[in-house]
Amino acid sequence: MDNLATVQLTILFWYYKEPAICANRLQLLRRLNPGVRIYGLYGGEISHFAEYDATLKPWLDDNWAFPEDKDTEWKWRHGDLMISAWHRSRGHTLPWETLVIMQWDMIALAPIPRIFGPMQNGTLYLPGLRPMTQLEARATRSATAFRAGATPSAAPVSNESRKWVASTDGASPIA
Repeated sequence: MDNLATVQLTILFWYYKEPAICANRLQLLRRLNPGVRIYGLYGGEISHFAEYDATLKPWLDDNWAFPEDKDTEWKWRHGDLMISAWHRSRGHTLPWETLVIMQWDMIALAPIPRIFGPMQNGTLYLPGLRPMTQLEARATRSATAFRAGATPSAAPVSNESRKWVASTDGASPIA
């Protein structure tokens, strides 16, 4: 059985700045994914939502703004809480089976099913999945380098870690 036929994809487009770039990304998503629903999740300054809504409305099937009084950096860092709030407030009322989260600065140059490959309902897909041991080792190297006077980003990263970091399917390192 074709796994793609069992999944009805919907895109949650998470955005908070650069309305012209957002419009460009949405136009591309629409062109590459005809018939796929696209819902908007706005996490910018709430006072700017009406402007974004008017600009992006032609490409969104629904649009929702995170209503809590939090600064944009908090919203950016706590996307999981924003997505959860979206689901509680709006998402659970909308039709969708499988949700693909696309951020405003991501460019999809192929249809979503081709990017993700065969998908099945009831499966959780995580981008950039890395073994915890690699994260712990990297954090230890960063802390050691920082104590030695280097910036944390100057800590060496093994080639194996680079393979996992660069992985797009989240399931295995790039060969």
